[in-house]
Amino acid sequence: MADYESLLTEIEKDLSFEQFELTLPLLLEVTENDAAALTHVYCVGVRCYFVARQPTRSQEYLEMAHETAQNGGPVAVARVALTEASILNSVDQFQESEEQLAYVLPVLEELPLNLRSLALALHGRNEAMSGAYAEAITHSQSAIAIGPPTSSSAAFANMTIALVFQVMDRFEESEQFALEQIRIYKERGSKQNIASSYSMLAAAASAQKLWDKAMEYQKQAQEAANDIPTQSSNRALFSVWKAYSELELGDNVSALEHAKEALILSEASKDRSRTLNAKLLFGFALLRNDRPEEALEVLLKLLGDAGALGDNALMILYKHLADTYIALNRREDGFEVCYKLWQLQSDFNERTREALLRYHKALEKKIHFQEMAHMKTKSDSLERELSLQTMSMAAQMDLLARFRDDLRVVVRNVNDPGTALKQVKEKLKALPCEQIDWAQFEAQFTSVHPEFRKLLIQKYPELTPQEVRVCQLLRVGMKSFEVAKLICISERGVESHRANIRKKLALKTEQSLTSFLEAVN
Repeated sequence: MADYESLLTEIEKDLSFEQFELTLPLLLEVTENDAAALTHVYCVGVRCYFVARQPTRSQEYLEMAHETAQNGGPVAVARVALTEASILNSVDQFQESEEQLAYVLPVLEELPLNLRSLALALHGRNEAMSGAYAEAITHSQSAIAIGPPTSSSAAFANMTIALVFQVMDRFEESEQFALEQIRIYKERGSKQNIASSYSMLAAAASAQKLWDKAMEYQKQAQEAANDIPTQSSNRALFSVWKAYSELELGDNVSALEHAKEALILSEASKDRSRTLNAKLLFGFALLRNDRPEEALEVLLKLLGDAGALGDNALMILYKHLADTYIALNRREDGFEVCYKLWQLQSDFNERTREALLRYHKALEKKIHFQEMAHMKTKSDSLERELSLQTMSMAAQMDLLARFRDDLRVVVRNVNDPGTALKQVKEKLKALPCEQIDWAQFEAQFTSVHPEFRKLLIQKYPELTPQEVRVCQLLRVGMKSFEVAKLICISERGVESHRANIRKKLALKTEQSLTSFLEAVN
């Protein structure tokens, strides 16, 4: 199985569907008898074809992944949910992505570290996009801490933190995490992501008016772009970031050129989501170049595809529309769009709140069941330990009693025992009962059944201390003859105690004393 994992790791660097198809026969041969491993293969296929903008093939592999996951166990099911969450996140459908994660987060501790790290990284990004910045940083840092240091989830989490700090106008922290993401991509050999990451850094630097850094990062982005294949969809992403960087730098003409380039590349890659976002950028660039009529035409056409936009992109679209109407002095239309934007924001906030509430409830329920299971396991373990120790005490007492009886026989057969034998007799009298540390027994019993003795005495105060001790021994499963050895009385004496206890507890003839005591909690 190590070969299969190394093959998938290599494919996952750039998610090349050509490499996936080339390796697929071997992967299927190696994993055909392992549903969990086969699910992993199919999930990688989903992502490869998604990146290659082949939605039909991607959907086919997703359906196969769902089918095999049913026989692959909870980890396989979680892997499929994470794959869907990842894809939804990449097309800015953060609410839908979070809904997929709702199936994963409650069982997080049961997953291997790499999947746990991915789930936290996706959760952090979704939170960042909903404005929950503190939670986004916390979960992203957790993803980095528990995952492999050069994993894609670690790179993803670093970029989330970089984006959060960028929104908070804390460029130095943002830069630190963005550079860490680039370092990971370089170590992984993921060339396709490096150019867009440098471009994002350039845009962030220019937003802070750090012109020297902005130009340096833009230069590095351009150099990295030379390694990106012409047909790569990441070229469109690189052009998007470059356009945003130039908008911040004030070079609106160049920004418009790169926005148009991003739109052409996105349309060529047949990536609908990226094309819609490129149109949004293009409309904004037209507005910044004082061409509001053309910007309005682009944005209104884009409004017809609003259902395919993610929440954030849709709200940005309405903001740009409002600015365009204001630039055209159409204030009434602008006010109407602003009101619609407010409604969208309110609805988004409510859905986010409800999703987080569902997640927290599911998590609380999972934690409760885990705590109950842990307590039961611990209680069962202590119960077994107490029973074994009690049985051991009984066995020791039996051995000592036999030893005492044997010595008595010897003493009886001695004609003149003398002083030594008299001393032996005196010591033997103390052997059976005084050797048990009843204080230790009480402490151990209380750790297993903390309320038993207190409730028994409260409800039945007429029970004597000896009868309470008999009840405790019966509660841990001791038989009458074993109890007799431990408390140094005859078995008949124990039966007498049991009869008195039954009478004081007001038990009916058909009621079992042991069952009654087991029900005392």
